[in-house]
Amino acid sequence: MKLKNWFLYTIIVGLIPLIARGCIFLVLKEKNWDFLFDPLDFIILGLIVNINNINELERNKVLEKDWKTNRILISIILLIVFAIFFSICIFSNLNKDLFDISSILISSVVISISSIIFSFSIVDSVIKSEVIS
Repeated sequence: MKLKNWFLYTIIVGLIPLIARGCIFLVLKEKNWDFLFDPLDFIILGLIVNINNINELERNKVLEKDWKTNRILISIILLIVFAIFFSICIFSNLNKDLFDISSILISSVVISISSIIFSFSIVDSVIKSEVIS
């Protein structure tokens, strides 16, 4: 996998909900800034990035097994965290006073950015291992 492919197929695809929300925001008659950023968009990005991590690591036959296993475990833990955040967002739509959405938004953005950095390190290692082999 090349870095360009990772960026196009993983990051851009993961950003589709955020891009779509931005496009919708541009044509709204009344601009509500709360509409522009939704935790679910960042949660979806994080889910896609971490699923890609597992896929890339499982495909690779060159990297050290323990190293791959540790990265897969971290990705699974992150998937669980994103699934919990996803559930919180669903429940918050049922009862607006149940959770602090701004805290969930900030947390999901931070974890998503961390996941992208983590994924970049994995993809970089995969690319280097493919060059060596």
